Amino acid sequence: GTELSTPHAQIEPRNPDLEDPEGPLRFTEPISGYQERVYYHLMEPDAEGYVSVRLRNPSLNGGLTFTLEYRHDQLPHFTQWKMMGKRDYVCGLEPGNARVEGRAKEREAGRLVTLQPGETRTYQITFSVDLAR
Repeated sequence: GTELSTPHAQIEPRNPDLEDPEGPLRFTEPISGYQERVYYHLMEPDAEGYVSVRLRNPSLNGGLTFTLEYRHDQLPHFTQWKMMGKRDYVCGLEPGNARVEGRAKEREAGRLVTLQPGETRTYQITFSVDLAR
């Protein structure tokens, strides 16, 4: 089956009351009645400051790997959205400058990043899809 590989030190479920038999890193066939899960990954960047995340399905077209790479100092938060429902089947891999709790909660937690008028920021994100044939 499909697996997610991340250089995480810790994975925190947004809703710890929802059990996930497969855990955050493995993906099942669609499940009727599945409730979405959201996970926050505390990532450990490599020596150059990059985080590399891979989603791999070895059985799709002989093997398919999606790789997402970004600078940890630019996007220190990583959110994984997992929805394995029969109708809605999706995985969101979301590096960001805050969590997805909403502006008020992020401000309260000290994670809300704002830009001043005229201020700009540059972010580096690279993604690739590799087919093993």
